[in-house]
Amino acid sequence: MSTHRFIRPVLLGMGLLSMIGCAANLTADNQDSTVAVQAATSQATIYYNGNIITMEGDQPQLAQALVTQNGKIAYVGSLKHAQDNYKNAATVDLQHQTLLPGFIDPHSHFGLVSNTMGQVDLSAPPIGKIDNIDKMLRALKAYKKDNNIADGEWIFGWGYDATQLTEDRHPTKEEIDSVLPNNPVYLQHTSGHMGVANSSALAAMDITADSQSPEGGNIARVKGSNKPNGLLQETAMYPLMYQLLKTLEPKQAQFFDQTQDYYAKYGVTTAQDGSPQGKTAYFTQPYLTPVPNCESDCRGLPSISQEKMNEMFVKAYKNDNQLFIHNNGDAATDMILKAHEYAVKQTGQAADKDRRIVPIHTQFARPDQLAAFKKHNMVPSFFTNHAYFWGDVHIKNLGEKRANSLSSLATVDKMGIPYTNHSDDTVTPVDPLFSVWTAVNRTSRTGQVIGADERITPYQALKAITSNAAYQYLEEDTKGTLAAGKLADLVILDNNPLTIKPADIRNIKVVKTIKEGNTIYQRPVQ
Repeated sequence: MSTHRFIRPVLLGMGLLSMIGCAANLTADNQDSTVAVQAATSQATIYYNGNIITMEGDQPQLAQALVTQNGKIAYVGSLKHAQDNYKNAATVDLQHQTLLPGFIDPHSHFGLVSNTMGQVDLSAPPIGKIDNIDKMLRALKAYKKDNNIADGEWIFGWGYDATQLTEDRHPTKEEIDSVLPNNPVYLQHTSGHMGVANSSALAAMDITADSQSPEGGNIARVKGSNKPNGLLQETAMYPLMYQLLKTLEPKQAQFFDQTQDYYAKYGVTTAQDGSPQGKTAYFTQPYLTPVPNCESDCRGLPSISQEKMNEMFVKAYKNDNQLFIHNNGDAATDMILKAHEYAVKQTGQAADKDRRIVPIHTQFARPDQLAAFKKHNMVPSFFTNHAYFWGDVHIKNLGEKRANSLSSLATVDKMGIPYTNHSDDTVTPVDPLFSVWTAVNRTSRTGQVIGADERITPYQALKAITSNAAYQYLEEDTKGTLAAGKLADLVILDNNPLTIKPADIRNIKVVKTIKEGNTIYQRPVQ
C-alpha cells in the first residue's frame, strides 16, 4: 500500500460495548494527513474479459467492460463501446477473474485491530494456535523474552477464547502470575467484552476484594471469597482498556499503517471504527448454562441504564447524528427501541425519519423487533461469523430455537429491510469473503448448520458488503455498485462467488484491491 493515508470520520455514535456502541466511520483510503486521496492518472483504464458484477439490482448483472478515469468509474457496459470511446486507454485483461465494487466494512473496530499489533496473539484455531492454557502461558512468556520487555512494563494479549480452550474456562490471575510475576498483564477475550488481569495489573488499577462491581460490569471473585480472580466483564474492564491505549499510543502511527494494509489485503476499501459467547449479552430469557457470579435468572448485563440510553438518543436525534448501537441479546434490542420511541416523543420528529440507525449484531432479534426495524427505517448489521465460531456454543447456552435465530438475514431480506453483515474484528478476522461464506452456509466448527432457514444466496451476501453497506454509510451515491460516476473502488477476485460451490467461497482470494483508481494491494505471485 502507498504511504499516503487518509482517515475521515463521518458518523457520530456513542457507546459502551455489548449494549450500545460507538462507530466513527473510517475510510481506509490512500491519502496523507493533509490532502485528499491522490487522483489516478487522467489516462483511462479498461477492464475486460472477466466476470464484472455490477451489484446493481436484486439479481446479478454482468458487464463486458468497465472504464476508470480520474479516480472514478467512467463507463460500465459493452467492450466495443469502451474501446471506441476510450481509444488511448490502458487495458487490464481480467483473464476470467471476477471484478466487484470494493468491499465496505459494515462494522469492525479499526482502532482495536490497530492496537493488536502491539499485543500477544492468543487466538484459537483456525485463526491462531492457542487451544489450552498451557500454550497461552508459554506464548506470554516467550513474548516477553522475544520483545525484551523489562520487569514492571505492561504486557497485553488479545483473542483468547475460553470456549475453545481444553479447560473450557478463563485463565486465572495466578496462572498468569506463574509465568509473568513481575509484569502487569491484561488479556482481552475474543469477544471484546471481558478479559483477565494478573495480580500486578489488578494492583495497578486498585482492584481489590473491597472493590464494588461497576454499573454494567462485573468483577469476578475467587469462589467463596470477595478476592478478584482476574476476570473483568463489560464496564469493569474499562480501566485496563484505557491503560492499554495509553501504553500503546507511541506506536499508533506505525500500527495504523499496518492495519490499513491488513484491510486492503481482504479487498476492503472503506473501513469503520466503532457478546453472547461470553454470556454477558442481555436477554429477556436466561442462559441455560452456568454464568460466573450469577446464581439464578442469569440474563446478561446491560452496560448502560435505560435512562442514560434515552438521553443519548435524544442528544443524537437533536443533532441529526447517525447511531451505531451494539445489541447482541433481545433485551438490549428492546432498550434500543424504547430509547428510539422516547427520543421521537421528546424531539417531535417522525419515527420513520431517514436516520439509518444501525443496530449492530442484532444477533437474536425477535420477529417483532425486526418488524420495528422496518417500521423505523433502521438498518440492522448482522454477524453470521458467529454461526461458525460459536454456533455450537450458542446451542448449549441458549437452546436450539434461539441459536438458530442467529443473524436472521433471510427473514429480513424477505421483509424488504436493507441489511449488512460484518466481521466485528477483532472478534473475528476482517475477511468479507469469509462473511459471505458464513451467510450462505451457516456451518459451525463441528459442521452443524445453524439456522438452515436463514441461509441466503451468494449474491444477497455480497450485497451485504457492497451496495447495502454503502447505503448503511449514507454513501450509496458514490460507492457500493459499479456505475458511472462512482468512485473507482474495486476488488478483483481469483474466482466467482456466484458460480463456485458455496462451500468453497471461503477459499476465494483477493488478487487486487483498488482505491479511487490506485492499486493499494496486489497479491504476491504464487
